[in-house]
Amino acid sequence: MKKFRYTIIRITFLFSLFLVGCEDYLDQSPDATVNEEDVYKNFKNFQGFVEGIQTMTASPYLTGQVALPNLADEGYILSSSWISILKQFDAGNYWAWQSAAGTPFGRFLNINTDPDAKTDKGAWPAAWYGIYNANLGLSKLEDGLIGATDAEKDVIKGQLLFLRGYFHFNLMQYWGGMPYIDKPLSSSDLDYFPRLSAQETAIRAAQDLGEAAALLPVDWDDEPYGALTQGNNQQRITKFAALAMQGKSLLFAGSPLLNKEASGNASFNTDFCKESAQVFKSLIDLCQSTGRFKLQDWNSYNDIFTSIGTNKINGGTEAIFMSSIYKIMVVRSYFFYLFRPAGNPYGGESHLSLNYEYSKNFGMKNGLPITESDSGYDPSDPWSNRDERFNKFVLVDGQKITETQPANAVDQYAQFYNGGAHRDKSNLTNWTGIDIHKFWTEKCNYKDTPNIDYTFIFSPPIVRLTDVYLMYAEALLWGYGTPQSTIPGDSKPMSAVEAVNLIRNRATVPDMDARFTADRDKFFEQLVVERAVELFMEGQRWTDLRRWLRNDDSRYLKKTAVDFDRGPDGKPINIRERLLSTRNVSDRHNWLPLPVNSSTIYPEFGQNSGW
Repeated sequence: MKKFRYTIIRITFLFSLFLVGCEDYLDQSPDATVNEEDVYKNFKNFQGFVEGIQTMTASPYLTGQVALPNLADEGYILSSSWISILKQFDAGNYWAWQSAAGTPFGRFLNINTDPDAKTDKGAWPAAWYGIYNANLGLSKLEDGLIGATDAEKDVIKGQLLFLRGYFHFNLMQYWGGMPYIDKPLSSSDLDYFPRLSAQETAIRAAQDLGEAAALLPVDWDDEPYGALTQGNNQQRITKFAALAMQGKSLLFAGSPLLNKEASGNASFNTDFCKESAQVFKSLIDLCQSTGRFKLQDWNSYNDIFTSIGTNKINGGTEAIFMSSIYKIMVVRSYFFYLFRPAGNPYGGESHLSLNYEYSKNFGMKNGLPITESDSGYDPSDPWSNRDERFNKFVLVDGQKITETQPANAVDQYAQFYNGGAHRDKSNLTNWTGIDIHKFWTEKCNYKDTPNIDYTFIFSPPIVRLTDVYLMYAEALLWGYGTPQSTIPGDSKPMSAVEAVNLIRNRATVPDMDARFTADRDKFFEQLVVERAVELFMEGQRWTDLRRWLRNDDSRYLKKTAVDFDRGPDGKPINIRERLLSTRNVSDRHNWLPLPVNSSTIYPEFGQNSGW
């Protein structure tokens, strides 16, 4: 974001009491290198202040560990010298969110408030920091922005409301219901805010996000206030981002987890799902009418997430809301989920292998799940004729992994068979017989790209259009009752089936078979699978399973390997599955435990159940 920041303001703002658990912080004065009044005096300076807050929306992937935001059943990791948050979560130790390496939530509750810092912006401390400062900015609107136009005042207010709603949502999706802070706190405000239910928190966030959507522009490049940074406004907060987060917050409010807590009913809340579907549809219509966002072409799919050797921002054609900063990653730190035997051109500290059980979510080329008798799935040749997303996202034995032959010739093609060069050798090799190919190409190595340590950019969107279509389908299904339902009165009706098929067809996968589209429950089971496949390794699965009350479902607990030998024709033979571990999950794991210094700050705040 530095490349288009209006003003770099070096200022240390107050922290919320919920971040530090100590009233003393509320009495500190900001240590600023600029006069505080100058921060809010005009649009240019105020916008710089807003962008400083926006850097707190940093992607969880900026921990430097690409695999670790994926905390459910996607992968299996063998512990190395550092403590893996995924290994700890699999063991049921959710307290590790505060200490384990690679945690996206806030290691040791530290936070780096430098707007240009690319790490140490964990979800817990960053959210409270962002909420305080969003409220501070909103409190300065009336007396600040001297000489600003109405449009400039609207866009400042819209961004601040978005950020306040976004940060409350982020807290809610991991830790449950929170106090909804709508003013800057000081020690005189310690009358204590009530801790709302998760559903109430989601509703309040949706209200802020909806108000923000009404104030924010479709495209900053089309506005006079965006002229100064013309062509460099891709990461700014827009109406699209506000609608996406509003719809998502309402979908969470209607989810079984939040609905059960609020009402005792462990099913979807129809009313909130209807509201969510309506917001998502207005966003989809806006995308189509403006052409601003569209599904990424399958041939350039990786443009959503990565770039090599360019200074361009990732996101492709469908990144609706992105981290405001991006990072050139060092391959040996970032591609740790790839194998690294001696002589391999990749680097890393440890390796995340694809859970073989999870790989069964990927269906067949004809669009059918592998469990269907007529799918064509052959257990003796399990990787042939699979869904094109399997071919793009999954790495199998014998597949090419470097474009140019490296010094160690065996490292040009994956060897995952028993005794293979890349199998069961160390923390840095594959342990499941199948692996991850999403986000990287055959040029992601030192041989093909010698300076890749300084040219690889990885920044998955926080919300992308694919996710919007899938969330719309889910909200529509549970709000209006059937896979074929549409929103009454919609001038451009789109059913849940049609939305899902758009995503499948983009990947050259046929429409969902009619055997799954005539029944609500059968369709939803396939929608769960679609999200598992399409959003694979994007940090969505763990949150999805929790909001659906499926985190402890036996279908999602096993982590397995496939053992096999390589036959004379290169095909696997002597195939057998093996259980590696079972995730330790119970009801208390629906929410992360709160930091002790926050849960004890006053009696009404309290700790999450079971912790």
